[in-house]
Amino acid sequence: MGVDAISVVDSLLWARERRGGHVAVDLATAAPLWRVATGAEQVGAVVGAGGGQVLAVRRPGMLLLVDDAGRISARGRVDQQINGVRGLTPGVLLVLGKGTLAAVAAP
Repeated sequence: MGVDAISVVDSLLWARERRGGHVAVDLATAAPLWRVATGAEQVGAVVGAGGGQVLAVRRPGMLLLVDDAGRISARGRVDQQINGVRGLTPGVLLVLGKGTLAAVAAP
């Protein structure tokens, strides 16, 4: 697995694969738990949100909420290309777009 980014959210280590997708690894056991693939380029770090973890897809601008079982439980569309995402407050994300910055509710 070629990895180009690492994020830690709660008890999970998220490794973004160069081929696309993220793998969640249990920090306590180092065991891979699940893989999330979207078929599109994912960007930035995985960030925690009230109901799980959020992954960002560059084009189309989309935020994906992944639950604690590794399933995509909600999607939120952003009307622009996403270059990155950060947690701002619980339930609110800071989305970095092409020349823009926006605070949006987590999906």
